[in-house]
Amino acid sequence: MDIDALLEAFQDFEKKGKKETCPELEQFLCHVAKTGQPIAPHNPNVDYIPFEEMKSRILKIVDGYNG
Repeated sequence: MDIDALLEAFQDFEKKGKKETCPELEQFLCHVAKTGQPIAPHNPNVDYIPFEEMKSRILKIVDGYNG
C-alpha cells in the first residue's frame, strides 16, 4: 500500500470530518482488523510486539504486584 496515499487519505478524512471512509482507508482498516498489524508503524523507533507476548508480559507484572 502506498504510504503517502494512506497518509493523505487520513488527513482528508480528518479535515473534512467525513463519516464514510475512502477505499484506501477501508483497505487499511480491514488489514488491521484481520491481522492486528499496521502496514506502516506509527513510530519507526518502536518495535512491534505481538499481542500475546505483550499480554503475557503485562499479566506477569500484574500478577507479581503485591501492593
